[in-house]
Amino acid sequence: MSYTPVNRIGTDHTIWVNGLIFYKDEIKMMEARLTEVASKKSSFEASQDIEHFQNQFILQRNNIDELKHDVNIYVSKLAKETKEINGQPDGEMLGEKLELHERYEGIEKVMKELRDDFKEFLAKWM
Repeated sequence: MSYTPVNRIGTDHTIWVNGLIFYKDEIKMMEARLTEVASKKSSFEASQDIEHFQNQFILQRNNIDELKHDVNIYVSKLAKETKEINGQPDGEMLGEKLELHERYEGIEKVMKELRDDFKEFLAKWM
């Protein structure tokens, strides 16, 4: 079994968790704006757009919660392994970190696209 020094694993998980918290807060703000638009616009087209964003906010909040949970499990495993193996987790932990990193980058990309789409929606309906 090969081992990876813990400093190679890093503290990216802290950055990810903070980023995920930020994205959840951002969704809350967008939901508040969506509610504002929904109270003023009742056309069929507006209601379709509103429903689309409501669904996206639910979906992305679930994705964020799932990734945050998986990051917390990873951190627990990392702490356990580094304690058991004198700060040298096995290479599997590095692979898991890379997979979590890719998922985090995916959420970042989706949130940027959602933010941009929502700005266009607001420009259209406000």
